[in-house]
Amino acid sequence: MIRFFIRGSLYTFLLIIILLVQFIFLFFLPSPFNKINVIMIALMIMLLSSDNGRVVWFAALIYFCLELYAITPFGILFASGTLSMLFLVWIYRSLFTNRSLVAAAALTAVGLFLYRVLYSIGIFMVSSEWDWNAVLTTYGFEFIVSVPTGALIYAIISRLLTQLKIGELPQP
Repeated sequence: MIRFFIRGSLYTFLLIIILLVQFIFLFFLPSPFNKINVIMIALMIMLLSSDNGRVVWFAALIYFCLELYAITPFGILFASGTLSMLFLVWIYRSLFTNRSLVAAAALTAVGLFLYRVLYSIGIFMVSSEWDWNAVLTTYGFEFIVSVPTGALIYAIISRLLTQLKIGELPQP
């Protein structure tokens, strides 16, 4: 019973930290770097470290909390984020079965692509008035900045864990 409360409080703390870092990056970094998708990078690292489907539930919780502060119609962020993470878990288990740097970069790229495609479909269903040039530019910057950042963070974490002789991150 106490293990349940400790694990729940750790996940709550991790959720708050991830959302806080996402907001800090969004509001305080200069223009190309504020497009880093911290949530997708953190979920990708959790997936690579745990190889567990519980990451989808954690993604649903993160995107639900993010949905509370978004200006988009309710459910678009939640559905696109959770479904992209569900597809990412399936792709990781069937295609990218190793925990290499290339797999980390590829999973981040595929996850961002799926997330943005599903998000665009959801927004387009609600409103057909879009400035496609601005949207695709924003998506391009997010892709160009987030994929190398995710690969770099995963490389640093995996190097630290092997130097500290820790096999893997704690499973969610």
